[in-house]
Amino acid sequence: MKPAAMNKGLQLIIDEVVKEVTSTLDPEHILLAGSFGKDAWLYSGDDLMSDFEFVFVCKKSWSIRKKKKLLEKLNERFLYEISLKGFLSNKVQRKVISNYAFKNPGYISLDFYDTFSNPKVIFSKETSALKIPLQRTDIPAWEAWRLFTNRLGDLVSVNLESTSNKHRKRYLYLKTFESIVDAYLIIHKVYEKNISDRIKSFDILNLKNDENLGTVCLRSIPYLRKALIARSEHESSLFDPDLKDHEFTEIIAAWKNYIEKELEKVEFIYKTGGDFYKKYLSQKKLHKKYLGFKYYFNTSLSNFIRLLYMPKGMAMKLKLARFNRSWRHLILLCISSIYEEYMLGNNNFNRSRSVAATIFKSSVLSGLSQEEFMSHCLKFWKYLR
Repeated sequence: MKPAAMNKGLQLIIDEVVKEVTSTLDPEHILLAGSFGKDAWLYSGDDLMSDFEFVFVCKKSWSIRKKKKLLEKLNERFLYEISLKGFLSNKVQRKVISNYAFKNPGYISLDFYDTFSNPKVIFSKETSALKIPLQRTDIPAWEAWRLFTNRLGDLVSVNLESTSNKHRKRYLYLKTFESIVDAYLIIHKVYEKNISDRIKSFDILNLKNDENLGTVCLRSIPYLRKALIARSEHESSLFDPDLKDHEFTEIIAAWKNYIEKELEKVEFIYKTGGDFYKKYLSQKKLHKKYLGFKYYFNTSLSNFIRLLYMPKGMAMKLKLARFNRSWRHLILLCISSIYEEYMLGNNNFNRSRSVAATIFKSSVLSGLSQEEFMSHCLKFWKYLR
């Protein structure tokens, strides 16, 4: 733990944000989410690496303009990054993920579970607790793959940055190793929100008896545990595996293969032929299953709303006819392929371009260099993630 004075400073920020949110948006509840909500905030020496994520719940709709101005004010005022997300109380109770359906799935996502499972309530108008009936078994296996693949996108991004440093890359390795553990726990239906509980769950599982784990995965277990310990102790320097970049890549690639195979089994996509990417692309029902609406025109409606909210310059580069697929799924599949081909040295990008062709117009992709192609896909991924 950090010195008491530093903890007092963090609490002061939280108290000030609560004061501003209550006076501006009149919420029923305010929750602490993200790393702080899971008791997993992280320092590097005296520098706080985690940002502050707040969630407010209102009975009535709020002014989006007021919320936007408030968020700008908070981020100008405080040194650390602050995010603010709102929910309508009746939609939370019905397990509808958000009133911003164009960016959220129509199922219990990991973020939703982490926020509302034993929520860390820091303000409440009502005397009754905010209780949402959530079970860890509500989290689908697809969330394990989504979480892990987003970390792959982060790793590709940092490798393309000319100004990236070894400390930032090591931090992303820590987050990737943590996501591997979380993905494993989600797949096996034993995920816990709190970091200490996750460590216990991971320790209880006898991974050596998992016949689907290869030698590289088993050899990496002590390193994965170090990432969790660093989180629980709030100090990134505790994650200090003596590994070179290519060794990190080997471990991540081994777990990537494992997570994809497990997803194939859970979603029954192993019966079709081809590699993971071909199998996934053939599963239209899988795409439809995880879109934001559960009505007859759910696929078209969900993607159309996403299109409306995207900047026009970005939207026109998409294949508008692809309303029968989830852009969010396809861009993640593309990022997963890019990581594999880029980090493992398959630099022709034939498969990644083939996946990307299911999202973007061919005129956009033709003529792009490898770096331009990756940058283009990463731009859309960062918006849709």
